[in-house]
Amino acid sequence: IENLRVEYSSRDLGESTKVAVNGLTLRVGQGEVFGFLGPNGAGKTSTMNVLLGFVPPTSGIARIFGVDVREPIARQRIGYLPEQTYYYKFLTAEELLRLYAGIFGIPRAETETRIDAVLKLVELDHARKRQIKTYSKGMQQRVGLAQALINDRSIVRYLKEICLLLIWLSALVIAITCTARQIPAEREHRTIFPLLAKPVTRGQFVLGKFLGCWLAVGIALACFYLFFGLVSATREQHWPMLNYLQAAWLHWMMLGIVIAFTLLGSIIFAAPSSNGTICFVCTAGILLLGRHLNKVALSLAEPLQSLLYTAYFVLPHLEFFDVRELIIHDAGLIRWDMIALATLYAAAYAAFFLFAAWLAFRRRPLN
Repeated sequence: IENLRVEYSSRDLGESTKVAVNGLTLRVGQGEVFGFLGPNGAGKTSTMNVLLGFVPPTSGIARIFGVDVREPIARQRIGYLPEQTYYYKFLTAEELLRLYAGIFGIPRAETETRIDAVLKLVELDHARKRQIKTYSKGMQQRVGLAQALINDRSIVRYLKEICLLLIWLSALVIAITCTARQIPAEREHRTIFPLLAKPVTRGQFVLGKFLGCWLAVGIALACFYLFFGLVSATREQHWPMLNYLQAAWLHWMMLGIVIAFTLLGSIIFAAPSSNGTICFVCTAGILLLGRHLNKVALSLAEPLQSLLYTAYFVLPHLEFFDVRELIIHDAGLIRWDMIALATLYAAAYAAFFLFAAWLAFRRRPLN
């Protein structure tokens, strides 16, 4: 807003106009939360009416996302919740939301997803088929909130974020629990004896277990991402297949490190439950905290600072493989040379853990 001035025709004798807003200049950045505070007559409502296109400015400029508020397209990204609910009360909640979604030009397939999301968000999913006139005042306010959010693309991004988080958690659980039981189960059922009595080395045995688990997790991962891609395509009317392929590949490479690490743990720790818990905690810790270890080290004294720096450079940075944000926000493709470097990085750490597993396993008695 720059030098905004709003004048109304005055009903008082001897006064032709009344100034409601006089020379207001302000800027609200994306992501900021901003509120008007002031006494009655300060111009709060008049300013909001200008932004919503209800009142034309007498002079000055007002823009929303760079678009002049006098252009209808400026309201494409606005959610407006009035103090009183003035809606078509003979409609049901989902019919009202479908009407407003159509005005915003939201694709039909995506409309139903958004309606489901906002009704669950305002806790009106159970009453979606009832006419609004049967709602209590509080429920009508929640319908108002739902219609104010129906054009918010962040709802779709939120659903994608939840789906990808579930994929990551599920894949980690499958990879760790599957791998943690491989060697202990062979020893418990004593099937390892006839196996190693054949011309099979312990190194080949460890490598075979790794490849079996890694391929099994890869198949599960492919199913997860295929389902995610199909659902996203029906909601967003496009399917960035190469983006999903890159994300799935990097995810699979990261799981290769985790599987090799868990396989090493299954040799060191006797109980699969203990190994699984330790590996899951270590993996989660690296994903959440690994990238911050160098910053934490700066605030510590020696020798803790050197120890933490060493851990930062020695531990595998699994967060390098997490590209969920790029998928959620529809970013472009990752450079293929970076994909290749990440693959080599994962292969190096997986090989290191497999070599350590072989060293630990080759001299360990089987009974």
